[in-house]
Amino acid sequence: MVKLSLKHGLCPDSAIGFALFAHSLGSVLRDIERGYHWGKVAVAVMESFTSKGLQLQAKVKCIFHSFLSFWVEPVQ
Repeated sequence: MVKLSLKHGLCPDSAIGFALFAHSLGSVLRDIERGYHWGKVAVAVMESFTSKGLQLQAKVKCIFHSFLSFWVEPVQ
């Protein structure tokens, strides 16, 4: 999905693809820094498609905050 999005342009589902790629980098491959970076990219793409509804936001934010952000951002 990441490769397709970078080659052909972004769509709402690109945000989910970036989030899952970020999850793979951070949680599976333990490359926290790159995973967090791609997670932020996923959130930015998601925010550019805010008119697509809450379902997209819920999926991307769930992946990002459940698997990535806690490694970098302090829990408050």
